[in-house]
Amino acid sequence: MKDIIVSIVIPTYNRANDLRRCLFSLVSQTYRNFEVIVCDDGSTDDSEVVIKEFQFSLKINYYHLENFGGPSRPRNFGIQKAKGKYIALLDSDDWWTPKKLEVSVSILESKNIDLVYHDLYKINSTSQFLYWKKEKTRVLKTPILQDLIVNGNGINNSSVVVRKSVVDQVGSLDENPELIAGEDYDYWIRVSKITDKFYQIPKTLGYYWTGGGNLTNPTRSLNILRTLQKKYQSDFDRYVSNRGKTPWWFYKTRFLVYLSLGNLQDAKNEIAFLQEAPFRIKWKYVVLFRLKNLLNFFRFQ
Repeated sequence: MKDIIVSIVIPTYNRANDLRRCLFSLVSQTYRNFEVIVCDDGSTDDSEVVIKEFQFSLKINYYHLENFGGPSRPRNFGIQKAKGKYIALLDSDDWWTPKKLEVSVSILESKNIDLVYHDLYKINSTSQFLYWKKEKTRVLKTPILQDLIVNGNGINNSSVVVRKSVVDQVGSLDENPELIAGEDYDYWIRVSKITDKFYQIPKTLGYYWTGGGNLTNPTRSLNILRTLQKKYQSDFDRYVSNRGKTPWWFYKTRFLVYLSLGNLQDAKNEIAFLQEAPFRIKWKYVVLFRLKNLLNFFRFQ
């Protein structure tokens, strides 16, 4: 029997129907030398029943774990069980096009690359049949660490395939509860301290579900920023040139959070810092802020 080349690690929690769609996309893969590791974070729905539907069509291992409340711990468990040369990350509500693994493995095997990633189509309805909006990635410039720190996350979690040898060097994902929904970006930073061999595949090879149930919320977004700043302040000091030694996208994220909460004074404060950002970035958010003020003015007339 051939050695397994790819281990697909899928954390899940109470997403039986989404999980079924995800696994169907793996049955359709043109590249076949892979194992599937589903790590269930204490689901109480029919997830295990769904797994049994695929026991003859996929090489699948299922682990029902005690609930942690986020994807990092079940994902770490799956990575520990992985036998493949490469680790492919996939959330249970996302899914892939048939050539996803074929393209990814071909690049990893033929080029001197440690981690590949790509765009995903955004899907917000089970009845959607036209795909044009994308969860975009970007080509990361070297040094990768500097790009990630200065410009923020440019990688979709469910698009990544990475060498297991690199994962072994980096270690486990951070299980800090304050990083839930931000642990992927944290991990790319840590990988970039090991290697600069990242490659953006110029294809859209999967689907990103936005139809509900996502983990990010305004309060969590602010907690993630605080945790990241505390963890990587020395890198911010090294790479960020503004007076606050804080990346522009921190201000942008906080601005959008405060705007969504109707906290206009705090949003205004973030605008002041955004004035140090590039023109095209700054004025986009200044306009949003003024529109919000205008809408509030008419609302109370």
